[in-house]
Amino acid sequence: MNWIQRALVLLVAVPAFAYLADLAVVSVRGNPTANITIKQYYAIPQKGNKMQYAPADSAIEECVDALFPHNGDRPCWYVRGHTRRQLDM
Repeated sequence: MNWIQRALVLLVAVPAFAYLADLAVVSVRGNPTANITIKQYYAIPQKGNKMQYAPADSAIEECVDALFPHNGDRPCWYVRGHTRRQLDM
């Protein structure tokens, strides 16, 4: 095996191992989830390429306390950093 093949194997093996280890930790911990409030707002297009913003109801998003997404939930570290959501009209 030359160095390019080794690099390609590592490029695939390291993220796969990290994901599987994260999945094992989530399974052992019993699928740890949290609920985070997301503030939403409407983006309403106006004349002259302007936008008007209006508040919308808040939403609760369930997230998993892990490094990667699992079971259709995004990781909590990502959701906590994105607590505002624009709803395009």
